[in-house]
Amino acid sequence: MTARQDVPVPPALLTPAQSQQARALVRWTEAELAAVAAACGDVVARAARRWAAGERTARALEALAVRAAPCFHAEDADVAARAATWTALDPLARWAMAGDPAARLREAFFGEAAVAPGARDGHRLADELAAECWGEQCAALQGLVREAVPEPARLDALAEPWQRWGGAVVVDLPWYGSTWRLLLAAPLVRGLLRRAGLRRPAGAELERPATAPVLRALDRAPVRLQVRLEPVEIDLGSLAALAVGDVLCLTHAVDEPARIVPPSAAADAPVLCHGWLGRRDDRAAVELVRRPAGPAAIR
Repeated sequence: MTARQDVPVPPALLTPAQSQQARALVRWTEAELAAVAAACGDVVARAARRWAAGERTARALEALAVRAAPCFHAEDADVAARAATWTALDPLARWAMAGDPAARLREAFFGEAAVAPGARDGHRLADELAAECWGEQCAALQGLVREAVPEPARLDALAEPWQRWGGAVVVDLPWYGSTWRLLLAAPLVRGLLRRAGLRRPAGAELERPATAPVLRALDRAPVRLQVRLEPVEIDLGSLAALAVGDVLCLTHAVDEPARIVPPSAAADAPVLCHGWLGRRDDRAAVELVRRPAGPAAIR
C-alpha cells in the first residue's frame, strides 16, 4: 500500500497571539518544597532570636527552627486557606494568620494579652515592643524576597495564586503557638531555589534530541486500515462448494475508489480517505488519496 507525499502542511496549533498568552506549567518536587520552607523558617528564626527571653520564647524559637515546616502547592490548598484574609508582604508574597500577631507576641513575651488604648505606660510599652518584634520579622522576610528576586523582576505574580500548575506555594511556619501562613509566587520560589543551589535548568538548557516534523517522525509507524469494496452476492450452494483456488468475481468497478476506514469500523463509519485498486510488484495494492473535497477525488 502506497501513499502520495503531497499532503498539505497542517496549520500551527496556536496562533501567535495565543502563543504569547500561553504560560508555563510548574510543579515543584518534594525536595524543592522542603528547601523553600527551610529558607523562610531560617530567616524568621534569626530575626526572632534577638527577642528571645525566658522559657516561653525559647519554646517558640525551637518550633521556628523546625526545618520540615509544611509547604505545599497553592492549588492544593483547602477552602479555608483560600478564603483567609491575605495581607501583602511584597508583590511576590502574602501572609495570613489567625488573630493579631502583635498580641500573640506580647502574650509570648510577657504572659499577658494586649490591653486597650489608654492603659498604663508599662502596658503600652509592652505592646510597642511586641509590634516592633513583629515588624522586624516581616522586614526579615521582605529582605529574603529582595535577595531572592531582584527589584526589576519583582512584578505582581499573585493575581491568580490558586490556578492549577501555577507554581505558587503555601508555607505554614509554626509561630508562637500559632501558624504563620505564607503565600509565595512562582518567581519567588524559583529565586529561593537558586539561592539554595537548587536552580532548575531553563528550557533552552535541557538536553533534547533533534526534533523532526511530525509526519516525518511517524512515516515508519505501522497503521492498520480496512479497505472496503462493493459487496459480492453468492448463493448458499456456491458458498458451501468453495475450494482453494476458486475465484470470486467482484462487482467493484476498477474506476471506482475504495473506501478506507479504521479497523473494525461499523458499517456506517465515516470514510477516512479513498483508495484506488492497483498492483505493486506481484502483489495487489491500494493507492491512498485524500478525501474528495468535491464531486471528484483529488489524487
